[in-house]
Amino acid sequence: MSTTDIVQNSFLVLNSSSLKERQLNVERFICIYTIMLSLAGVPAFYIHSLFGSHNDYDLYNSTKQNRSLNRGKIEYTDIQSLNGNTKNKAIFNELKKLIQIRKKQTAFYPNAVQFTLHLGNKLYGIWRQSLDKKQSIFCITNLTDTVTNISLLDINLAGFDNWHDLLSDIKVDDATKEIELAPYQTLWLTNFVN
Repeated sequence: MSTTDIVQNSFLVLNSSSLKERQLNVERFICIYTIMLSLAGVPAFYIHSLFGSHNDYDLYNSTKQNRSLNRGKIEYTDIQSLNGNTKNKAIFNELKKLIQIRKKQTAFYPNAVQFTLHLGNKLYGIWRQSLDKKQSIFCITNLTDTVTNISLLDINLAGFDNWHDLLSDIKVDDATKEIELAPYQTLWLTNFVN
């Protein structure tokens, strides 16, 4: 999946039709970008993604070009309105937090090791490791709208390391237990904090 596909699909997430999906749409939106930030390479964001703005169907209808959907103008007053308690502010603040955490982790360097974890249909997972092999990060995402459990045995955490989640700051003291993930929640389990 390309970054363009992620962006176009992420805007569809914010326009979900069912009540349950609408209640979780910010979580789903953040989930998509948390996965992107977990991947090797240099992440890129459309400015609209940072604010969770909707597709611009009026611009699309006038140009008849697919790219116009996510090319609408953002007014400075719209950015200033992030001071209120809005969905756009929540998205902006969460993405900013994720980017700040990511920047500090050597296992997230663009050319650091990455392996896909096979965790079934409900979970997406990758393992990242820094080039000096000091830091590992297991990126585990619940892809569903229901609570899902993962056994840490399934990802083979080294039992002698101290693990904790970079996103919630929860410590993992038992590498054999199960962890419950909320709908669309991601864990960035690491053994070393930079």
